[in-house]
Amino acid sequence: MAESASKAAPGERVVIGITFGNSNSSIAHTVDDKAEVIANEDGDRQIPTILSYVDGDEYYGQQAKNFLVRNPKNTVAYFRDILGQDFKSVDPTHNHASAHPQEAGDNVVFTIKDKAEEDAEPSTLTVSEIATRYLRRLVGAASEYLGKKVTSAVITIPTNFTEKQKAALIAAAAAADLEVLQLISEPAAAVLAYDARPEATISDKIIVVADLGGSRSDVTVLASRSGMYTILATVHDYEYHGIALDKVLIDHFSKEFLKKNPGAKDPRENPRSLAKLRLEAESTKRALSRSTNASFSVESLIDGLDFASTINRLRYETIARTVFEGFNRLVESAVKKAGLDPLDVDEVIMSGGTSNTPRIAANFRYIFPESTRILAPSTDPSALNPSELQARGAALQASLIQEHHHHHH
Repeated sequence: MAESASKAAPGERVVIGITFGNSNSSIAHTVDDKAEVIANEDGDRQIPTILSYVDGDEYYGQQAKNFLVRNPKNTVAYFRDILGQDFKSVDPTHNHASAHPQEAGDNVVFTIKDKAEEDAEPSTLTVSEIATRYLRRLVGAASEYLGKKVTSAVITIPTNFTEKQKAALIAAAAAADLEVLQLISEPAAAVLAYDARPEATISDKIIVVADLGGSRSDVTVLASRSGMYTILATVHDYEYHGIALDKVLIDHFSKEFLKKNPGAKDPRENPRSLAKLRLEAESTKRALSRSTNASFSVESLIDGLDFASTINRLRYETIARTVFEGFNRLVESAVKKAGLDPLDVDEVIMSGGTSNTPRIAANFRYIFPESTRILAPSTDPSALNPSELQARGAALQASLIQEHHHHHH
């Protein structure tokens, strides 16, 4: 766990928790020992980790995400995992529909037009600079919400972040005028969000944290003993994730579109049409987590042809079965890697946006015995929102550090 040089005196600090995700980020603070996720100025609590530049104006979050259709070359997405990496280690799969990572000496850079003047040269920005600009927006949103300038944060990171990646994140935060109180692992933050609740009883237990995100899934097996967490095993996967579920819907509706419009071009082969499909597939997927039916519609999908359709949850669960089975295998392999049996697991904490999918929780219910608690909204009425766990845990940790300093200085 790394700390950075303190700027604000401990008494003057204003602290928050930040989940800086590869797909989405969030910010949280504590009020009376209770963690709350803060909405940004657009009312979003899940803030897409995306920056976009239009005529010199900077957009971030959901607004930037909407520009993936009209302004992909000046939009930077999926950059968190690139931070602190050498170019040869970078997987650019998810960057095809936005600004592409490029090699420049030891740095990974993006070339984008971020200035207003028509004739201005495009800027070459390092991934660190992109991270700084994005973090600055998160801090700005939190400061605006709290009515005072945020100085310090606990930031969550994956368990496989290297020392180099940690150092790069701390430096990027410092450049955004943000003191990093601590970097906390994502699964520890998720566990903390549950353990810090007033009704929680701290007992010795084995916990699986299934952190299912947009572009990656990370499963961690932890032992909690007298309030201390020990990691027993971790599994990281870059094939089964939220984007894989979006792709299932994209393929399903593209085939339906082609069937309804014989002779039309395949919308998956046109970058702009595909960008429209992606945004709509994600919102349809989210709707299917909340209700049993959802609509899918795109205006002017390709060659001026509109497309509208519907899908029910059962059909979606059928066509996405291989992806859901992939999540099952990940969890089973993590338990096995820890040298345990599903019978040994007391709790499965479902974290990350993709964990909102009821089918995934229902499947996990089959893997584990009745006695194992599956903490997801669809399986446990007391479960917290999986998308908010990490930010809540980070905020709780930030306020613990803050109180500790307060009493000792």
